[in-house]
Amino acid sequence: MKVIRAIFVVFLLVSRLVPEGVASAPEGAGGLRCIVIDAGHGGKDPGAVGNGQQEKAINLGVALRLGRMIEEQLPDVKVVYTRRDDRFIPLADRSKIATGAGGDLFVSIHTNSSPGSAAAGTETYVMGEDKGNRNLSVVMRENSVISLEADYSSRYEGYDPNSSESLILFSLMQYAYQSQSLSLAELIQVQYAGHAQRRDKGVKQAGFLVLWRTPMPSVLTEVGFISNPAEAKFLGSAAGQEKIAAAIFRAVKEYKRRTDSRTLATGPAQEVAPKAERAVPGSAAGQAAEAGTENAEKVVFRIQVKSSLSKIAVTRSNFGDYAEGVLEKRIDGRYKYYYGSSFSYQEALLLQRRVRRSFPDAFMVAFRGGRPVPLANAIKK
Repeated sequence: MKVIRAIFVVFLLVSRLVPEGVASAPEGAGGLRCIVIDAGHGGKDPGAVGNGQQEKAINLGVALRLGRMIEEQLPDVKVVYTRRDDRFIPLADRSKIATGAGGDLFVSIHTNSSPGSAAAGTETYVMGEDKGNRNLSVVMRENSVISLEADYSSRYEGYDPNSSESLILFSLMQYAYQSQSLSLAELIQVQYAGHAQRRDKGVKQAGFLVLWRTPMPSVLTEVGFISNPAEAKFLGSAAGQEKIAAAIFRAVKEYKRRTDSRTLATGPAQEVAPKAERAVPGSAAGQAAEAGTENAEKVVFRIQVKSSLSKIAVTRSNFGDYAEGVLEKRIDGRYKYYYGSSFSYQEALLLQRRVRRSFPDAFMVAFRGGRPVPLANAIKK
């Protein structure tokens, strides 16, 4: 109960930090008119270094190429950069630039690193709770840049870049835009694998400070490993940066198409297997299922456990003890698998905590009338 109360208090705090009207704004409203492109690191902060390359240079090269593509092919979208040259920009100022520009989308570009040379592939993050701190090393490395700012302790309200506990508060700050951010992140990863032919390490959640105060859908994408000789060579080349930028551009273009037509997240969700929700009578899923059509417009909370471009068999070998309660839906071109169904946010929090013992990356989503809705809006209701 203490954990639930703490999370609820943090959510109330988040509601006050998000500008008036933002949390309740419908997803896709207004479409994509301004994108803020953030080239991570810069100036006195080189970021990761390896194999003759510096992260700050790779990030900037990809960012400028991405911006050029958007300006040339999506002329109705305004492009704003947090930096266009080799200069140091504090993390808080990057958020201010995005907010001041009235951005509809924030994309932060970074390059990964690992102690060894074997790690390879791309991954894209959204703001969220990193259960089990599986992504802690990446988060702490990217967040540690604030140590270069003399007043970081007061500026970031007591955040300690060397403390894992500090990440808990910030992991909940972007719930208002989480479903949109996840949709963009998935689109980016699809393009990395297909267009750029890079290894797909998936969509993940973690507490990146640069995403914390951007009141818009936001992602941080790691374009490859500078510690891997082959990837460092690819990312350091003009051709490699062009290919990575093109992959992100294709994802942004598709995201714009969906938001402009108001189909992103709020569009009809095709339920591939209407009877896939085989809930045990009396369970949370069963209670919601038995509630009947009179509750069709009530908010239902579920726990997303897996997402894939291809169908996954709903069997015990894939879902363990949760297989009997899994619901399959096809949304945004991906097959998504949900467990549980509850009208109670508190009950869903408890369920999420239990499910994460088997699926550490599981997270809560909300539906109304069979359609995904922003989690922050659902909690308010």
